[in-house]
Amino acid sequence: MVYEFDKKTINDTLNVSRGAFGVEDFGLLSSEARIESSHLSLRAECLSVTIEGRKVCLKLPFGLGEACLPVPGAFPNGTAAEACLDICTIWPGIPTGVTVSVAVAGKTLVKQSFGAC
Repeated sequence: MVYEFDKKTINDTLNVSRGAFGVEDFGLLSSEARIESSHLSLRAECLSVTIEGRKVCLKLPFGLGEACLPVPGAFPNGTAAEACLDICTIWPGIPTGVTVSVAVAGKTLVKQSFGAC
């Protein structure tokens, strides 16, 4: 099974990123503000997933395709897990990549970045 993050939640997270950079009019953004706040990573969403075949497969946003993250063998098929998406942006809230993590019982098992994070 391939899990997918919610597009509306992703868009809402990008809007929060743009607000964090204080950008309403890109032309008014000073060069000092550009340097001081050049990178930002925001947690967009976490999904309940199930480990299948020692991996969790996810559809990534921004045309990054699909990815299957490997899970250690100590966690058998059917184990409940959580997959979280962090969106990486540069000023003024432009997405540059994502980081996806998979956790079981609150402990991160694997974390991988795609694009520039």
